[in-house]
Amino acid sequence: MKNDDNTGTLGRNKKKEKSTHPDHKGQCLIEGRPFWISAYVNENRETGEKFFKLYFKPRESNSAQPEPPAEPPPASLDDAPEIPF
Repeated sequence: MKNDDNTGTLGRNKKKEKSTHPDHKGQCLIEGRPFWISAYVNENRETGEKFFKLYFKPRESNSAQPEPPAEPPPASLDDAPEIPF
């Protein structure tokens, strides 16, 4: 798949087995460099609104997609962007 610069794809992680695995996975191209994307669905503690917490990791050639951090950092209220669902 060929992505244009500063674009990417993200889909549901059908192989999620543990709560520490990302809810969604994908890839993107930023300034000509490929990255893996790991996305976790979080919820704002005050409003209950859901949002994505994203992690980007440089993609190495000829390697499998790395696992995300063992425990995603807790979502804070400051991390809750205004994203309608």
